[in-house]
Amino acid sequence: MLTSLYMDDLMMEHCVKECEDCEDAIIRVLLEAMFDCERYVKINSTALPWTTEDIKAVERRLHKFLQLLKTAGKKDCEEATSKEKVLNNRSWEKIQHYIRNRNIKLSSAFK
Repeated sequence: MLTSLYMDDLMMEHCVKECEDCEDAIIRVLLEAMFDCERYVKINSTALPWTTEDIKAVERRLHKFLQLLKTAGKKDCEEATSKEKVLNNRSWEKIQHYIRNRNIKLSSAFK
């Protein structure tokens, strides 16, 4: 699934077009620099589905958090990533979210 995040992209194009006619090039440079910030850049990301190998690796390394219905910390997730090669393409935050979501699913099954 592709998601695009960009803020005020049309506004930036409008401002830059207006400044192209300006004699003052400094204004144009400042506008381009202001909108070249990371939060204004278009970001394309794809959602990476969890494979059975990924799930088994998380369960193998972080099973105590799944049993206690607790969320793993950054240190625990990074440790699991360093020990399991299949998790190298996952950030510690993605692993943490997986554990949190799995715990929510498990806890709602018990209710």
